[in-house]
This record gives sequence, structure tokens and C-alpha cells, in this order.
Amino acid sequence: MEDNSKTKDIMNNSDEMFWGIKRSPLQVKLIKKLRQISSDPEFILSVITDAQHDDDARYMIEYINRGEDVTYSQLILQAMHLSMVRSGEINN
Repeated sequence: MEDNSKTKDIMNNSDEMFWGIKRSPLQVKLIKKLRQISSDPEFILSVITDAQHDDDARYMIEYINRGEDVTYSQLILQAMHLSMVRSGEINN
């Protein structure tokens, strides 16, 4: 039997301390939006890790609110794009 206690512990974390890291109010708002789409903690962590700045979180919230192409994959791609632009890996 697989031990999924780590996943249970992660999901029981508050949004403010998601994965043991204190989050800004905008990140908390994004986490709540993401939880409405999927309860998968790895999905949420993937998006939050790449959209770690408040302006990135704000963009992701606005993207979700627009309701166009809001899929699991597209949200991960959007967050990755924001991270790559911020790091200078690609131009916007």
C-alpha cells in the first residue's frame, strides 16, 4: 500500500502556508482559484512556483477570471511562460 500521508499533509496546509512557505495575499487568492480547478497539490505547486511574484499571480488570476482556455495544461504553460520571461530565458 502506497503511503500518501505527505500528500494529505500538503492538502491540509492552509493556503497562507502552502507547502510550508508563507504566501502573499495575491498568491493565496491564486491558490484558492487553482483549488477550484484541481485539488492536485503538484499542479498547484507547479503554478505557484512559476508565478511566485505578485504581478505574476495577478496575471494568472486575471487569466483564470477571463475563462478562456482555462485548462490544467494551459495554466501550467502560462505560469512557466511568466517565469521564463522574468528570468530572461525568453522575450515577452
